[in-house]
Amino acid sequence: SSVLAVANDGFPDGYARGELSGSQPNIVGVTIEAGTSVLSQGGDIYIAGRGSQSATSSLRESGIVLRDSYIDSGIGHIGMFAKSTSTAQIASTAIDISNNSTGSITSIISANTSSDAIVIVGDASEATAAGSAGILTYAPSTTAGAVGARIAAIGTSGGVRLVGKSNAAGTTGSVYGDGVELNFAQVLAKSGPIVVEGSANGTNAYGFSLARRAVAGNTTAFGSAAGVSITPFGSTTAVSLATSSSDITVSADKILTNASYLATFDTTGTVTMQPLTNNFGTTFDTGGISIGNGATQINFGKAGNTGPITVNRAYTAGTINITGGVVVLNQALTTNANQTRAGPISITASTSLTTAAAATITTATNSDVLIATDTLSVGANINAGTGAIEIAPATAARQIRIGTITAGFLSVDATTSSRLLSQYLRIGSATAGAVQFNGSFPRVTAGKNTLKVITAGAVTQTSPVTVTNLAIDTDSTITLGAANEVTQLALDSAATGDTAISFAAKTGTTYTPATVDGVTPKFGTAAGVGLANVPTSAVATTIYQN
Repeated sequence: SSVLAVANDGFPDGYARGELSGSQPNIVGVTIEAGTSVLSQGGDIYIAGRGSQSATSSLRESGIVLRDSYIDSGIGHIGMFAKSTSTAQIASTAIDISNNSTGSITSIISANTSSDAIVIVGDASEATAAGSAGILTYAPSTTAGAVGARIAAIGTSGGVRLVGKSNAAGTTGSVYGDGVELNFAQVLAKSGPIVVEGSANGTNAYGFSLARRAVAGNTTAFGSAAGVSITPFGSTTAVSLATSSSDITVSADKILTNASYLATFDTTGTVTMQPLTNNFGTTFDTGGISIGNGATQINFGKAGNTGPITVNRAYTAGTINITGGVVVLNQALTTNANQTRAGPISITASTSLTTAAAATITTATNSDVLIATDTLSVGANINAGTGAIEIAPATAARQIRIGTITAGFLSVDATTSSRLLSQYLRIGSATAGAVQFNGSFPRVTAGKNTLKVITAGAVTQTSPVTVTNLAIDTDSTITLGAANEVTQLALDSAATGDTAISFAAKTGTTYTPATVDGVTPKFGTAAGVGLANVPTSAVATTIYQN
């Protein structure tokens, strides 16, 4: 059952076992104390420890404890595997990495170029003692600055993988029992992937937490860190970690951040925060996460996630994707032109999407904004320039109301329309339900005057449509009998018969059947003309299918 018992993985199987005899070093599987260096000039370094298990223990029964120590494998791998099964002593963390009174940084360094250059697994999933975390980093002494643990893969393409598991309940105070709890830490890589996976089954415990402890200077850096340069053992050449192109992925069903003590994710790669299983179990609040503007892509959530997400910090990246159930934006989202063409901003909120007054959404280079939700409330401008804003229901057959907010429908009203700043506005989808224009919804401002409606259902109205360029594409009927004001019109229905499409223009206005936003008109175009006994003198004739 051991996670170490894997055939042909290059690592020994089993742990160094702690035995209860009353002192901390003896009940911990492996302890590396202050001033100790473990160095290799290219050979792999492997450390595995399991804490003791006693009903009478009065000290923490951790698997591995590192204090003010330095571990450097040169170009070799580093594998650290720790296990806690304590039943009696709280805070028996599987692996504890921090500094002590001297204030030195506990460092784990590899220049290996594999994605698994550094692998650290802390397994407290069998511990029942409260507050037993999988992986814990901390810095009770900040003599050397606010860093207690530095984990760095400095080789090209070299990566870091942290896996923490906990089972016991968290407690109040300073004992929490999260899967991965990072305080005063740096998790750095030059270009290889940084992967963190955390799980926690107990109450008051999180799979992944940042700055859980409200201590001055408690920050954690991912990807790169200004001023950090490391010379690997066996080399004379320093490697700067002031920049990174690593992809950073954090997976946990419950994620806790601290807006008072920011964690920085600074990379030109992709930053992903997602559930470990299917859904976030609690609201993922981004308030404690700062992401550098150079990121290629930001992903919050993943496909199928219905857990809630609240964005409480502004973000800028090449592409931004958010997938959740109830999604609340309180700060701005912006894409930049750090790519040839910036990607879209895509938000899927299966229950509802709400944007606050400060939560503007803006794309660079006229990229699109894609929104899928069943309930929409827009409090700030959404700007796609000459691109498109697409608003679709998240649920198939969800009906749509355009003009007036109506409970039980995906509704887009005139106030919302005034905040949708794009040349093309598209509402609906190929699986959407019936659409009704039920209130004023003007789209006539130059450069923001094209509306396309897509649905599988019928399109009707109780209020006139005032749109310069209107396209409707449906599998059902189109019945627009009010006094509509349209300049260019493209109505396409898969229905047949005399009632498939009907349209009435406001008296004194005219429209021209024309292709609008990819929709070719069927209504208003000649279906077939037969002429007989035509005079020899030419007569100008214009025929529309009405």
